[in-house]
Amino acid sequence: MTMEADYEWESTKERQMFHEGSWGATKPTTVTMTLTCGINKERKRGWFEWSDDIGDFYAEGGLWFSNDMELTDYDGIGDLPPDVYQWLYDAGMLTKWYIKHAKEYRGLKTKGDE
Repeated sequence: MTMEADYEWESTKERQMFHEGSWGATKPTTVTMTLTCGINKERKRGWFEWSDDIGDFYAEGGLWFSNDMELTDYDGIGDLPPDVYQWLYDAGMLTKWYIKHAKEYRGLKTKGDE
């Protein structure tokens, strides 16, 4: 993406990934995934790009923020990767709804979790 970012973050980790559709799902395979994110505070918009090291898995999308710089919406993927939720939480950019959702469904670790 070409948007200038005030906040940027990148993480590379091995993950179990699979393709899924109405036809079913492939067997999980271990790949190295790189997740890159950025946020432009003035435009109150951000982006993420998630790809593997061999070109089999790819997703990208947009992030939208309120005037208080809390996440209000996203697109490009059914649910954000867990590491995006964690990055936004650590930066204080998640609403209570997103915190609850990410804790319940995406493994978000919040202050006080052990």
